[in-house]
Amino acid sequence: DFSTQATAHSLAQYAPFHQQGGAPVYVPQSFQPARAAAPASSTLADLPAYIPNANTNMYTRDPDPPAPPPKVSGHGKQRVGREKAPKGGNKGKKRVNVNWASYGVELLGPTAKTDGIAYDFPCSHGKHICACQVDCKSGGCANAGEICKQEKAAGCKYVQINSEGTIATLKREPTKRELALLNIEGKNMDWNAYASFEAKAFADPEVQALRRPASGTMKDGFSDVAPAILSQAPKIPGSPLCGTNRTASAKDQKTMENILNSKLGIIALSFQTPATLQNSMASWKESGLLSVVNEKIALLNEPYPIDAAIAVRHGFDIIQPKDLPGKRERKKNLMTIGAAFYYSLRHAKADYILFLEKDFKADVDLSIEEIKEQILGSIWMLEQGIAIIRLPSRKQLGCGTFRECANDLNRPNWTGKKTMNRRRNWWSFYCKDKGAPGMAKDKVDPDSRVADCMAQPHLRCFTSWDSNWTLNAVLISRKAMLERVFRYPDKKSSAGKVVKGKHFGTLADYGRTHAKAQDGFEVGLLNDDWGELKVPICIGYDGFLLHEEIDG
Repeated sequence: DFSTQATAHSLAQYAPFHQQGGAPVYVPQSFQPARAAAPASSTLADLPAYIPNANTNMYTRDPDPPAPPPKVSGHGKQRVGREKAPKGGNKGKKRVNVNWASYGVELLGPTAKTDGIAYDFPCSHGKHICACQVDCKSGGCANAGEICKQEKAAGCKYVQINSEGTIATLKREPTKRELALLNIEGKNMDWNAYASFEAKAFADPEVQALRRPASGTMKDGFSDVAPAILSQAPKIPGSPLCGTNRTASAKDQKTMENILNSKLGIIALSFQTPATLQNSMASWKESGLLSVVNEKIALLNEPYPIDAAIAVRHGFDIIQPKDLPGKRERKKNLMTIGAAFYYSLRHAKADYILFLEKDFKADVDLSIEEIKEQILGSIWMLEQGIAIIRLPSRKQLGCGTFRECANDLNRPNWTGKKTMNRRRNWWSFYCKDKGAPGMAKDKVDPDSRVADCMAQPHLRCFTSWDSNWTLNAVLISRKAMLERVFRYPDKKSSAGKVVKGKHFGTLADYGRTHAKAQDGFEVGLLNDDWGELKVPICIGYDGFLLHEEIDG
């Protein structure tokens, strides 16, 4: 079931998606309601903007990921492979061959790509809310086969065991609707077809309307929710965690006027994943987000023509790494996220930027007023001196990166000596108790680590002392990210002499200088102990962006 229907305007109205006698022919597609039976393939208009969690290919991590985080592998399809002999965890143990076919199960290799093949699902045996992940309790993890057999009603067909042979993740086949999401009609269009599509799309009134906000300011889309944020401003606590740029309340009206006279932009980053990009952009449009954004930039790494078509259809200007002056590329027309972050901010003109990788869609169950309040409240906090606002939805709490709050399953380390040790602490700030019971056990004052800075929208703030770096669904001030300089604090040597703290520079420039590897930005900041900088961060306690990957 889907909460809304997609727009009736599809790419098929413009692009030569059908071939007759070898020549492209424009064939308009009739609109099919979102609740209709899913076709074998789907036009862009037919793709639903929201998929319930039960049908979601949720990305899940190992229950105790190693430090530093593992390197991000390249995109692209990979055939399902046979599992190699487990390493590490089964050392010294006798290897047991399991007859998986007897359970009606297929075994996936530990690194096999599962896009379009095997999807996560929740189960009563699982350790997590969104994935059926179980401990291996027998030789060869045969117990996972037995559980998969019991979960046939949920579609269980595959078992994927980690390389240590200690944890098995049970997976189901994709639904017809999910397969339709993968099979976007026109996904094999060439650049000549794209050129024809682009010309027709630019003439479409709907596309023109989506591009029109570029000529305005936030006043056009956010004036109606400004009074609600202004009513919250005087109630922001005096905690330094809520920002150090505080001004007298008499100036609040002027601050809001300055914000409303500014521009809000989206930078969407994607790499050859058109189904995921379409799913997200359709949700941004359906939620109303695209109608209140003044600048839309799609940074497309080595794009397929269909990637560009999706971006143009949603009113985005397209840039590619090869178009950016002074860029640092891993290879021709491909950037890591660190370089993409820096150079796209240099390219953009908007004052505030929602930086969204292609796999963060809007929660279309929220009203546009709720989304606007979250955005405007977040921008207010940016003006108070907060550097980064993170806006993933709490609806996925307990899924993927964020575990459940009960019994400190987030595994915080409140007294860790290095950022690497404390990098998970901020997950506890999504809990109602903010992790306070655990801090109390460690004799840590919660008020020194986290503060509720705004009630509606609920914004909870802390510093990089308790966090890893992430660009997952963040809102930033473009100017501040490019220009705000950080430095490490002064320290006393063993001899009592004050040692001046090292210059760090800007966070955006750090991404540029650590752009050789895809994980260079995040892992580099952990290794360089960025927690010492105490960069001010807030989370939208509720958030409005849901993580969902369709094709990787």
